[in-house]
Amino acid sequence: MKTGAQNKEDRTLNVLALDTSTSWESIAICRGPELLAEMHCHCPSSHSSHVMNNLDRLLSSLRMSIADIGLIGVTLGPGSFTGLRIGLTTAKSLAFGLGCPIVGLSSLEALAYNLLPLLSGPTWIIALLDAKRSEVYACSFFWSDGTLEQKTDIVLTSVATLLEELPENVFFCGTGAYAYRDRIQEKVGYDRMMIDQRFLFPQALTIARLAKLRYDRGMIDSAHTLMPLYIRAPDAKKSTTPGRERAEQ
Repeated sequence: MKTGAQNKEDRTLNVLALDTSTSWESIAICRGPELLAEMHCHCPSSHSSHVMNNLDRLLSSLRMSIADIGLIGVTLGPGSFTGLRIGLTTAKSLAFGLGCPIVGLSSLEALAYNLLPLLSGPTWIIALLDAKRSEVYACSFFWSDGTLEQKTDIVLTSVATLLEELPENVFFCGTGAYAYRDRIQEKVGYDRMMIDQRFLFPQALTIARLAKLRYDRGMIDSAHTLMPLYIRAPDAKKSTTPGRERAEQ
């Protein structure tokens, strides 16, 4: 990740964010931290026939063109292999064409950030995406004193293993929490599962705000080298970070 401090926060920057890591598609356009428009839709087959049309609709509703976008945020994974390829290819193509910066984020980090407005004290969050085969993509975060800290690597694990040992005051979110809600409820209780629709998939509004925050701190990625984050073999190869794997292009 390239860094280079910005001179000041730009609250007029138009940010486009998108997520296609699950069967839900989320797109948002913000001006600084302010939401201008967003769209969520269920795409159980493929995002390829929807994402650009949905983006065009959002831009048209705002009487904007794609040339008005100054920053792009996108989730890298984990998640659906095909969905991640479509989302990242779209984001990179736009960044190349516009000559604008791009920021890539973990889909599990974006899931965890969705919960922050509901938290009032030190809290553990376990973000889960359903990986099928009784497995989940999982990552643990800890919220305290206004800071969300990632506490574990992103892993592919069985639900049984995940539930063997849990921290106190923990909440679950994501499609994995919904898919295995009965087993999780037996362990921690229903009130610890945030499985309303807004907590099931990464929200583009959250992604846009995180991308803008990192942009303001000079933390931007290169569209030339940004790659999807895959965990499950055989489509992936291991990276130098334990528990994380990045796909070959």
